[in-house]
Amino acid sequence: MKKLLLFILILPLLANAQEGYPIDSVTNQITYKETISIAGQKNVLYRKAKEWFVNSFNSGKDVIQLDDASTGKLIGKSFFIVNTLERDASGDLVHYDNSVWFTITINVKDGKYRYIISDFIVEYHYKQPGIPLETLLVQLSSEAVGTGSKLDFQLTPKKRIKDLIASLKKAMTANDDF
Repeated sequence: MKKLLLFILILPLLANAQEGYPIDSVTNQITYKETISIAGQKNVLYRKAKEWFVNSFNSGKDVIQLDDASTGKLIGKSFFIVNTLERDASGDLVHYDNSVWFTITINVKDGKYRYIISDFIVEYHYKQPGIPLETLLVQLSSEAVGTGSKLDFQLTPKKRIKDLIASLKKAMTANDDF
């Protein structure tokens, strides 16, 4: 009875955990994308985007997979960690570092840029080599909720990506004067 009551209380939170993840209508994958009009020439915007890659990740060279100044396109692959603490089969608390991999594409032209963040793959609890974030969110929301870790995992990637987007926007609008 207690589990049923707990599930009923947490059910609205689980539903909200998946809200806000934008799903691409063509790929049916979580995809963040936006085209932003901004003052600036293509070469200046390209330099700002490349500097953002270098400053936002531990190794910009390792992250950047495509660097084409002539077309104004940068593609990078990176990850962030989502920590969870859950009980294993024996009841012991186990700490997991779950890697969430993603691809980020930035295209620049005179007066605008576009970012696309997609292809989210999760190495969840080292159980599988990698599963799409969309699949994991469905699995987690269908399981009985025993700890807050699952709910934290559902919310954390959304926050991390929004923070990443905010830092990109800030870098693209930064004044070049020093």
